[in-house]
Amino acid sequence: MGELADDLDLFPEQWGLHAGRQLGNTPKAFSHVSLVNTAFTLPEPG
Repeated sequence: MGELADDLDLFPEQWGLHAGRQLGNTPKAFSHVSLVNTAFTLPEPG
């Protein structure tokens, strides 16, 4: 997919420019499910 992706084509939260490698965690879908669900259930503004 991209040259910065890992072997599963996932991207890290941070990339170390000087180290040339991933820093931090690779976000996982299940850790963001509640955030996405909340965004979909919020009422439209106005």
